[in-house]
Amino acid sequence: MGSGIARRAGGAAGAAALVSALASVLAGCTITIGGGGSPAPAAKPTAAPSWRIVPPSHPPREIGPKGLAGLDVGMTLDQAAATGEFTRPATKPSLCNSATGLNGITVGFSPKYGVTKLTAENVHTPEGITAGSTFAEVVRAYPTPSEPDSPYLDDLLMFGDIWAAVPGRPDAEYVFMFGRQGLTRATAGQAKVMYILLKLRAERNC
Repeated sequence: MGSGIARRAGGAAGAAALVSALASVLAGCTITIGGGGSPAPAAKPTAAPSWRIVPPSHPPREIGPKGLAGLDVGMTLDQAAATGEFTRPATKPSLCNSATGLNGITVGFSPKYGVTKLTAENVHTPEGITAGSTFAEVVRAYPTPSEPDSPYLDDLLMFGDIWAAVPGRPDAEYVFMFGRQGLTRATAGQAKVMYILLKLRAERNC
């Protein structure tokens, strides 16, 4: 009986050693208890959060006969700088140029005429035309081309933009720029405005 107890003690000690050895071998493994099931999937590492900087959008602003946010075509560069919406270049420009300020307004200017062009995102005309308006809506709002011998539809199909007279402002004109991809005469009415510019008629190249 004593030898039996000794064998059991020895067997228990051996079993303990075996369990310890198996534990070290199987450390980190997934164990399935029970018959035949698939092992549980390993936990996925937690992804670090990603961050994206979204630039602030400017509030809707009207572009029209009175200019844009205090700026106006035909202003001298000194007058434009006095509005606080435009930073005057240190030297007088020798050629046509443009600059976009922190206010999001792009100002075109020339040495002869000063401010010649104004544009920005998120602008609308007094008649309600904005980015996303259709060609048909623009034509209804502005039926008179800036140049009578330059039909809107021909200009749209050929150049992707049209030039319209500004009501109450004979020295200025609107330029409506459209997306032209897949554009045909049949679909021209649904072409969408992408940008709106206010231009000085005396200087169209700047």
